[in-house]
Amino acid sequence: MIKEIYQNYLNKFYEMLELQDLTKNTIKNYTSFLLQYLTWINTNLSKYLEDISYDEIRLYILKKPFDKYEVPFMKTTRKLPTIYSKEIIFQFIDSFKNIRHKAYAAILYSSGIRVSELQHLRYEDFSRKNMMLRIKETKSRTDRYAILSKNALAILTKYWNSNRKPKGYLFPGYHYRNKSVSKNTINNVFNDRSKTFGVKITPVCRKNHKMF
Repeated sequence: MIKEIYQNYLNKFYEMLELQDLTKNTIKNYTSFLLQYLTWINTNLSKYLEDISYDEIRLYILKKPFDKYEVPFMKTTRKLPTIYSKEIIFQFIDSFKNIRHKAYAAILYSSGIRVSELQHLRYEDFSRKNMMLRIKETKSRTDRYAILSKNALAILTKYWNSNRKPKGYLFPGYHYRNKSVSKNTINNVFNDRSKTFGVKITPVCRKNHKMF
């Protein structure tokens, strides 16, 4: 019902976002936020959009002018992840008994890619000859390349040889091979191994983590 009332505004808003070359997911989120605002207007105000005042917009954002619980809080300091020595990382990766799990860690710490990028790697994304892997459609929606170390490639080759179906996703889901492994699965693997290893090491890699 709300969509029908404000369809013209929503269409113009959608066109404006498309001109900015935003991703479909971003456009969907922004449109959802606008729809929430329009729903509030339709429920609480009897005005045309053009007649809504700044104070009324402020009322929508804060509900009450001085409600301390709804005024945006100052950003808190974020603690950077701990950077461990090469020796610790080598020991951590070697501690994995499962070759697939060891491949997770080896690729992440060799190339510095994100977990979401690791998820969607496919066999054809690797060049063993050039010791490189291709990351498709990154956040900037362009492909990029990352370098693999000899150690990581050796672990990856061992994983390849243990896999009966070397095609499609490099790390398919455990129940559905046509889907990629989930982030939760990868995170749980690291959490479980960290508990046994005795050092908290996460799969969240940064450029300065690339050391394997």
